[in-house]
Amino acid sequence: MLDGRRKPVQPMAGRLPDGNVQALQQFVNQSPWDPLPVRRRIARGCPRRSRHRCG
Repeated sequence: MLDGRRKPVQPMAGRLPDGNVQALQQFVNQSPWDPLPVRRRIARGCPRRSRHRCG
């Protein structure tokens, strides 16, 4: 799921054990979790000069 840039949900769902496209779409679009901690963690893993392209 992590290789490449932005992707449609369908190819990502194909990499999951159950391949449930609808469930993954709902998770991505409707989950109540705050994305800021995730984005911060991704940014920490990116080299400083390329942070604008990571996450």
